[in-house]
Amino acid sequence: MQIDRTRFLMLTTSIAAGACAGAPAGTPEVPEQTVIVIAPAPAFGSAAPAPPPAEEPQAEEPAAVEEMAPHALEEVDDEPSLSAIASAPATCGNQRGNPAQCTGLRAPGPQCESFHDTVADCQAFRSGLQPRIAEKAIQCLLAKSGKREICSFDIAERCASTASKDACIDSFSEAPCRSAVAQCASVRGNKLTMQRCQQALSSVAPRFRRAMITCVTEDCGVDFCFNLLR
Repeated sequence: MQIDRTRFLMLTTSIAAGACAGAPAGTPEVPEQTVIVIAPAPAFGSAAPAPPPAEEPQAEEPAAVEEMAPHALEEVDDEPSLSAIASAPATCGNQRGNPAQCTGLRAPGPQCESFHDTVADCQAFRSGLQPRIAEKAIQCLLAKSGKREICSFDIAERCASTASKDACIDSFSEAPCRSAVAQCASVRGNKLTMQRCQQALSSVAPRFRRAMITCVTEDCGVDFCFNLLR
């Protein structure tokens, strides 16, 4: 077979030129890929972001405290001065008396538990009560010497209370006892009277007056307060 060399060269040249040319115009271009990033879902149970804190309401300034009413101060000023009570002179005669010694007291037997306390109370009467009242209170105790009654735990208290009923009433006792009776007026079971308060306050020595009126006001009674003399 005879090949035309000239035509063969032209054919091969055309094939080579076609290979070097670009892709045919009808070939579609591959579009660029778009990368979409998907955020990971929140872990199960994780707290949602907290909303911004709400502004706290402004607290209102407290109202100014009202000043104490003038009448309240007057009520305090009207209360009797304890210093004045202690220094007031006794003028009605309770300071005249001759109390006996307590050495004559005897217990009825070895089983008398409160006897030593009763002896101590008897001795306290000599300095804690006005002489007139101390004389009567000690006489009351001596009358029970050697008897079972002297072993009663409250015998000294009862003797002092009985003796105080014979006290003359000193004028200085009026103001403090009026205040004590007024304060006890609303207390249930209260039996405090103006007379008993004044008798008790007039019965004790000046140095025990403040303690006596304080006890009477708090206890709303008289008998128990004679224990403070011990």
